[in-house]
Amino acid sequence: MGFSKPYRFYLKDGANYLYVDNAGVVQSQAGAIEINYAPESWRDVAITFERGWTYYGLFRLYSTPFKFVKDAATIVRWGYYLSLGIEKNITLVIEKFNSTIAVYDYEAFLECELDNSTFVDSFDKVSIELIEGGFLSKLKARENTTYEIDVADNPDAIWIGHDGIKLDCVINWGILPQSFPQAFTALILPVTFYTYTEGTNVSVQAWSVDPPTFQNFFLKNTSASSISFDLKTLLNIDVIMDPGNTVDGTVYVRYDILQLSPLAFVSHNVIHTQGGLTPGTTTTINLDQIDTITLAANQGFEFNILVDDGAGGGGTNNYQIDILDYCKISATFFNRYQTTYFPALRPMKVFESLVSEISDGTTTAVSTLLDTTNETKVITSGDAIRNLESSKMKMAFGPDFWKGVNGVLSAALYYDRASDTVGLEDKASVFDAGTQIQVLGDINNFKCKPLTGEMFAKLKAGFGEFTYDEINGKDEYNQQTEFLLPLVKTTAEKDITSPIRADKYGIEYVRINLIEKLTTDADTDNDNFWIHIEDTPAGTIPDGLPGAGQQYYNLYRQTLDPTPGASYWDIANILHPDTAYNIFFSAKRQLGRWAGYLSAITYLLDALYIKFQQSTKNNPGGLKMRTGEGATPIVIDEAANELVSNYAPPMFLPYLFEISFPDSATLFSALAANPHGYLPFTYKGNQLEGFVIDITTKPKLQTQTCTLLATANCDLSKIVYP
Repeated sequence: MGFSKPYRFYLKDGANYLYVDNAGVVQSQAGAIEINYAPESWRDVAITFERGWTYYGLFRLYSTPFKFVKDAATIVRWGYYLSLGIEKNITLVIEKFNSTIAVYDYEAFLECELDNSTFVDSFDKVSIELIEGGFLSKLKARENTTYEIDVADNPDAIWIGHDGIKLDCVINWGILPQSFPQAFTALILPVTFYTYTEGTNVSVQAWSVDPPTFQNFFLKNTSASSISFDLKTLLNIDVIMDPGNTVDGTVYVRYDILQLSPLAFVSHNVIHTQGGLTPGTTTTINLDQIDTITLAANQGFEFNILVDDGAGGGGTNNYQIDILDYCKISATFFNRYQTTYFPALRPMKVFESLVSEISDGTTTAVSTLLDTTNETKVITSGDAIRNLESSKMKMAFGPDFWKGVNGVLSAALYYDRASDTVGLEDKASVFDAGTQIQVLGDINNFKCKPLTGEMFAKLKAGFGEFTYDEINGKDEYNQQTEFLLPLVKTTAEKDITSPIRADKYGIEYVRINLIEKLTTDADTDNDNFWIHIEDTPAGTIPDGLPGAGQQYYNLYRQTLDPTPGASYWDIANILHPDTAYNIFFSAKRQLGRWAGYLSAITYLLDALYIKFQQSTKNNPGGLKMRTGEGATPIVIDEAANELVSNYAPPMFLPYLFEISFPDSATLFSALAANPHGYLPFTYKGNQLEGFVIDITTKPKLQTQTCTLLATANCDLSKIVYP
């Protein structure tokens, strides 16, 4: 067999190979053609393939500078000076000769782009670093760039029918001190003036009573539904009987219900009556009570006082009512805004749009996690919820989309250069202990260190901090929540909060408060929201409404069922659980999807607790949402401390193995084909294995060094007792 040089080098422009012709001009051709001169001192170069902890499954390749000379320098200069400058993509391909009898041929060793942003030209050479090209280089440059994605005008938009949540409201009135001399059976209409509203009112009109102008209503139900009110009456009055009366009097305090249009009497609701008021006497009445009274649609309340003879008569008898200080009425009720329809995008469509923007339309996005498993967790924007014309969502890949998806779903991103495909899947998919990459054999140079870079004492989960009103939102469960891990040798903090919101109160306030605005002038316009919807359409949007004729999906709500059994479902410690939704996104459920990762970070601490520390919203009683489901109820308590063992099994073990071994011609190509499997090796006669964190090759030393993350299959006792 003839001698073969250990490495061959090629420079490519796209699919074509570059070379310098006899006239010294750079040319290209489809067939492979080597450069004549290898990079100077290239064996001193270190080439590193490294996994990042931001995206978990992405490997980036980088190197110390390559020094190109002769024809290779001419090609690199051509790309820099005469083509696209620093944006020119020239690919370096290196093949390594495999001298084993079974192969005895050149095999792919390395393929990566020249980073023209590191271009340095000198007298006889060009120095330049290598980078992982394609989508990864564009992602690095554009991950923080905000893109606008069409929502309303998007052909892939789906429509949501949002029927609202129950919102609490308290409306308050004062009653002026005043005196009313009247004849028996004559009504007294106290001058009642509206003062203020607490909470959210979308259903009724509050009025000040002004009898001279015949404005007798203090509350009108202008909604399309009946509303039950808790009317709190604080009333202090003196009832004075004329000494010339011939009969005793009976006083009545009433809330009368009248139909608004056409005006008609409906009913008396007497909240207090007191008889035996003898002529010439003064009786003081102090009321502090709550009465529950229902108003149907198109009805209103009138508050009045009267005295008669106890049988509805009056004769020539007279009385006087003196209304004293500190009298008021308050109406407490819940109400619900009308159903509205607005567009949203499935998460896969948002992913595809961002990948297309970043890659200039060349890279394909794939994701079972988004396209199948979680297709009902859709994303929309404040613009879209308000039904602004041509609504869009503003989204950057890294700080917005990725942080939101990873936080909520515990995800990982990976890239396959060969197919130019970027994937987004469950985090466990990139720590694949079931797939072997290549056997490394016996290792003598071995070190083990803790994974301190990923260890933390405090964990922020959920979402951000949001303000609603005086009453509503204190029980919001999709908020920022902090947990303490049982790690005391670190003070680090990890933040897995999602910038894509899921708070039901926030969504409702966008729907209600700004629904009639026609310009994008609200703070929430650029906020993006998760919404959990049902998996099948509920109907067609009626004519005259945004999206008319489109199919729409209802919010996903699991029906409350207090009956013990398989369908049991209960939600405690929140207001109006019957209209709650987006339960999927709660902080404790989020931790459940991060279970394998949390178990790995807290390995060997199974008897200790991950403790609830605090959240940004608190019920008056300090209680947090608790749900129970199933025949033997599975309870998820947002404020409970939980044993680390509840999060087992671990996704990996928190140990880094640093090893070195003879240079392998095929390891880089094997790793490129399947970077998320494990590498087994033998140390002191015992097999260990790990996931690749980084691998560096140094051609001069004919060695490769590697940092591996221990898989959960490792028997660490073999290190202690070899």
